[in-house]
Order: sequence, then structure tokens, then C-alpha cells
Amino acid sequence: MGSRRRVGDLLTEAIAKALSVIRASASLEGLKEDPVVRAYRDFYWRLGIDPTKVRPSSEALARRAFRGECPQGEPARGRGQRGFTRDLSAYRNL
Repeated sequence: MGSRRRVGDLLTEAIAKALSVIRASASLEGLKEDPVVRAYRDFYWRLGIDPTKVRPSSEALARRAFRGECPQGEPARGRGQRGFTRDLSAYRNL
């Protein structure tokens, strides 16, 4: 392939970058009080879903970021994860 990079590699880099922004801007302990995370949690409660048992995707991904994990997977799922990290970082004005 030469200088062409695989889509999966580009997605992994984009996710890693977004996760590092999240890690630098908040703490694991304060995550549940983040306005965006709080809104997702409140929405889950209104749907009758306990967000401590079934976490909103953006919160689960942010928690993984704080543990130093970068999710790996197929490119289609990576696009979704990238969108969730963008939601979390964009709404926090990062």
C-alpha cells in the first residue's frame, strides 16, 4: 500500500486523540457530574434504564480513556466511538 494508511489506523488515531483530550480535561471521579454525561444519565433514568448498570456509550468510552485503554475494533464501530468521543469533547467546549 505504500504511503496509504488503512482506514482502521486513521480511526484508531482519531479515537486516541479524542480520548487524550477527554483525559486531560476531566477526572474519572468527576465524570458522572459532567453536564453531558449527566444529561445522558438522566435520559437513561427517564427511559427506566439504570445507567450504573448499563452505561451510556460516551461515558463508558470516557471511563476506558481514564483507565488508559484505547478501544480496538472494526472500522464501522470505530466511527461510532469517534462520534461519541466528539460529542463528549465538543459539548464541553474542548
